[in-house]
Amino acid sequence: MDISIKLIDNNLLDNFKKLPDDVKKKLKQEIVLTANRIRTDAVKEIQQGSKSGRAYVKVISKKTGRPYRVYLDNTANAPSGKVSIASAEGEAPATDTAKLVNSIKLIPREGLNAEVLADAKYSSILEEDRNRPFMQPAVDKEVPKMVSNIDKILEGALNAL
Repeated sequence: MDISIKLIDNNLLDNFKKLPDDVKKKLKQEIVLTANRIRTDAVKEIQQGSKSGRAYVKVISKKTGRPYRVYLDNTANAPSGKVSIASAEGEAPATDTAKLVNSIKLIPREGLNAEVLADAKYSSILEEDRNRPFMQPAVDKEVPKMVSNIDKILEGALNAL
């Protein structure tokens, strides 16, 4: 399943064709910059955000050759440098394989539209079902800045008339 954030306002889009080219360019730049900041914030939160979940070590099964996690009650006897900390509810997911981070993409679209997409098959499960948000906090942080910047661009265009 995908998580997709599309930055678009239908009222603004309806009037987009009527705007001067320089204003269209500034609006498009702001939308793409915001989408990029959302992507960057989501990636940083996964990679660097605080994690307070359970400690575990990754072990390779001798039978199957596949990795699995062994959760630890006490990290004192764990091999040094091998202990990982999972995310707890409400925290962005912890990175293990970087598949989730590598699946988060910025896709500029036509007109006043850009998309931030997390297409790892488990991304929406983490965000919505497991309460491991990484996209929504980034959207909540960046969209108000975008709205303010778009207001300034449009005010500047109106003042120039």
